[in-house]
Amino acid sequence: KGVVEAIFPAFNDEPFVADAMRGNYDELLAAGVKVYEYVGKPMNHSKLEVADDVVIGGSSNMDARSWEDNNENIFIIHDKALADAVWARFEDDKRSAIEITPAILKQRDKGIVGMLGGWLEDFLNGRWIIWLL
Repeated sequence: KGVVEAIFPAFNDEPFVADAMRGNYDELLAAGVKVYEYVGKPMNHSKLEVADDVVIGGSSNMDARSWEDNNENIFIIHDKALADAVWARFEDDKRSAIEITPAILKQRDKGIVGMLGGWLEDFLNGRWIIWLL
């Protein structure tokens, strides 16, 4: 459909995980991704991607640790009807989400929790080696 969009939960029971997730927003926005935070009912933790007539989903997070170290499950289904249904659900979920813009990111106070979350996110994504150089 020509646009990359992602919905993340606005609320998380693990503050460091939430801050680590939000630590990637600036890179996503800079790459042209439309980022949303879902404020509706609790979300399912699985991940779904739709690309044309293909649905990709499973338990894998989109980070180096999940791809290299964790034993994750992913499925790929080529089915236009399913892709259309998943896309429609995504569009419905966007109605309960807030679009995150660069202006919103600047307004948010990162504070010490945000800084520690950023360090945790770097460590979990294998960027900790940079700290040693």
